[in-house]
Amino acid sequence: MESLPAGQLYRCLVQEARGREPFYQPYWAYGPRLGVALDRVREAAKGNGIPRPILCSADPDLLENVECEVERSESGLAFWSVGRALYPPDEENDQPFLPLPFGVIAACHQPQDAEDPDEIAVGYTLWEAEGVSTLEIHVAEVDLLALYERFLALYEPFRVFWYKVHGPWEGASESDPAPDEIFVNEDLTSKDEIRAHIELAEDDSLRNGFVTLTSYAEEGATNVDISDHKKVVISTTSPAQRDRALEALTSLGVPRLDPFVTVDVRIAHWHYRSSDAKSRDELIAHLLATGFSAWSPE
Repeated sequence: MESLPAGQLYRCLVQEARGREPFYQPYWAYGPRLGVALDRVREAAKGNGIPRPILCSADPDLLENVECEVERSESGLAFWSVGRALYPPDEENDQPFLPLPFGVIAACHQPQDAEDPDEIAVGYTLWEAEGVSTLEIHVAEVDLLALYERFLALYEPFRVFWYKVHGPWEGASESDPAPDEIFVNEDLTSKDEIRAHIELAEDDSLRNGFVTLTSYAEEGATNVDISDHKKVVISTTSPAQRDRALEALTSLGVPRLDPFVTVDVRIAHWHYRSSDAKSRDELIAHLLATGFSAWSPE
């Protein structure tokens, strides 16, 4: 009997939206963790002629649940349905699906009262509470770092830059996760320095669904985040800082949305990191060795 590949099997729904005949197609891949399996799905889809596959949703799966005819990659670590679900090109162009940036993905199976992940769109929301203004902004993955840099230019210089390494991490116990840990660097204070750091460590920062990146400006105690849900989030006590952000969003044509559907509110989802990303312990050790120090708000 042929032995099965090691690791968990994951199902992923792949979309090709750019051709004359757009379609959805289920893929499966084995991996020691979700991020590795999704990398194998991307590789397989590209090998099948989808240059920029959109990964819509994913879940752990069992081989006995796969009932359709499939084809396999040469490695045997990924396979896909022979059939594809075609849809008319104009059917989804009025409200195009916004793929979530690398690091977070919707679950295939959603609870009955969940929001529809297809309703996530480019745009922002703003709310005020206890003197703090908070903006959350969705953009396409290709625009995420550029938008963050736009706000860094508005608010520099910064007092400090930090990573929040979140406690829930792949393989961690859901009932007893590790605590969130913060690692600060007081030498990364300008737009150019912060951008250069992120670009050099993209798999462990921008594309890691288990970390939040924060640039802190003293005026208005302003936090400029790329969150673990891969949104740009700005919080400030300064009306002037808030208004600068709103003016920038208007100039970029980013609309205010009501309702603002977002992955971390009533949408089941998974966080992941790439095959090349460091483990939690490796990332923390690397940060401590490269100018960061542990910090506790207490």
